[in-house]
Amino acid sequence: MQISEVTRVETLLSDTVLDPATVEGALLYAAVAFAGAWFVARLIRAGAQRTLARHEQLQIDTAALSFASRLGQVVAFVVAFAVWAHLIPELRTLGTALLAGVSVASVVIGLAAQGTLGNLVAGLSLLIYRPFRGGEWLEVTTPNGAESGYVEDLTLGYTIIQTLDKRRIVVPNSLFTSQVTVNQTMREREVTVNVTVPIVHGADARRACAVLADLAEAHPLVDEVVDSRVSEVTVDGTILLVRVRCEGTLQGREITFDVLEQARERFAAGGIDLAYRYRNHVPKPGDNTRADGDPPVLPPVQASTEAS
Repeated sequence: MQISEVTRVETLLSDTVLDPATVEGALLYAAVAFAGAWFVARLIRAGAQRTLARHEQLQIDTAALSFASRLGQVVAFVVAFAVWAHLIPELRTLGTALLAGVSVASVVIGLAAQGTLGNLVAGLSLLIYRPFRGGEWLEVTTPNGAESGYVEDLTLGYTIIQTLDKRRIVVPNSLFTSQVTVNQTMREREVTVNVTVPIVHGADARRACAVLADLAEAHPLVDEVVDSRVSEVTVDGTILLVRVRCEGTLQGREITFDVLEQARERFAAGGIDLAYRYRNHVPKPGDNTRADGDPPVLPPVQASTEAS
């Protein structure tokens, strides 16, 4: 009796649940395929996250790794769906019938998803040719003009660039294949930063240049002080230039702020005056125009006497 019950259960399972031709079997295989794809995608994502956490030690491209991780997760689900569809007889028959119209369908799908597919193919090109890496400083053209920032992420369709003021510029991958992009840190991570300070005519420019060089050398983010000299003499004053080498553009911005602030204090203590732009406006007789910031020119008050 027990043997017959077991045999009946096995027959029931093989005829219904384990048979991909039945609804129960199709759902079971779909669940198994989805679970397998989810597990593989989770492994890929976890491995990418662990690698990204050590990207500075491993010297890897974070943008390329992020793109490859996303692409691998998508491929895992696509392969799982293809295997599941091949196991289901009805879907296999439907797929064979659709091959007759694949040319027409491919044209329609290609036209409908032209932008999406173009961004995906361009992303693959960026992954292969590597015109830029994660963290590198790019200058791109936007509807508001040229913008600069570092590469934060490379997705399947878009590249995310973060600016100094924490804005995100979302650039379609296809644009990088059709426009000129300036990579300011390619092959060499260090950048040269120019810090300019104007002083008045007659001030000791040599001593001021020495002060700027000392401030730059003492800054913890500066790797090398290239030079400190007079770069230009204008109507408003003498322009001093100190050039330094540092790790990146973000560090260069911090160096510029710090050197300017410290130079202002040192120059004030040492009797070196900073130069400021100014303009003298000499009105002509009867001219009521004025320069920006000047008080309005009022007509003279006419004294009058009245008979009492």
